[in-house]
This record gives sequence, structure tokens and C-alpha cells, in this order.
Amino acid sequence: MTVWKKRDEFRPGTNFSAWVFRIARFKALSFCRDIGREKLSFLGGDIEEEIEQFGSALAHETSERLDILRECIEELNETERTLLQARYERGETIAGVAETLEMSEDAAYQAISRLRKRLKKKFEDRLRDQEN
Repeated sequence: MTVWKKRDEFRPGTNFSAWVFRIARFKALSFCRDIGREKLSFLGGDIEEEIEQFGSALAHETSERLDILRECIEELNETERTLLQARYERGETIAGVAETLEMSEDAAYQAISRLRKRLKKKFEDRLRDQEN
């Protein structure tokens, strides 16, 4: 969730995995600081090392999922990509998307809804195929 909230801070062309890992590491360290290290002593070993290993695995998994999502989006036609970009990259309202694509608000809402469902299914299918 934090990665999603900070997505605008990511600089294209930089190492995405390292960026996600850094966010995860700081989030975990902040958590440890908030509850106190003595409460985590039952874990044994070096907590920072465990956090780094977890963060590294999380960053790798997130990067792989993002690659799959990009592939799925690239397979969409130009109108579908424009629809996604207007709504999610530029943050346009449904009314704004409808105006941009010269359609009614209901049609824009339905198009976005159907597109999201198709994209989700395609993403989940690819993810399942990759795991098998």
C-alpha cells in the first residue's frame, strides 16, 4: 500500500526493485522502532537481516508483478490504453474521461469497469501461468 501511495516519487529509468526494497525496509524499521526492539527479541537473530531478506523478496515479487501488468497493458488497443491513462495516470474523473473520449459518462464508466475486469483476469492468468 505504501508503494502505491509513493508511486509518484518513483523515477522511471531507476531500479524499481531497489526503490520498493528501500520503502519496505524503512517501513519495517519504523514498525520495529514503534513497538520497541525488546518486544521482538523472541524472533532471535538479527532482526535487520530478516527485514532485509523479506524486503528483498518483496521487491523482487513486486517487480515481477509490475512487469506482468505492463505486458498486459501493452497488449491493449490504443483506445483502451488511452482510457487507462486518462483515468489512472492523469487521475481524470469519469466525466473527464468521457469528455476526452467523446462518450457519455455511463459509457465511460462501463468501458473502464469492463477493461479493469479484463485486465485483472489477464493479469491473474499470466501470474498463475508463471507460477506453474
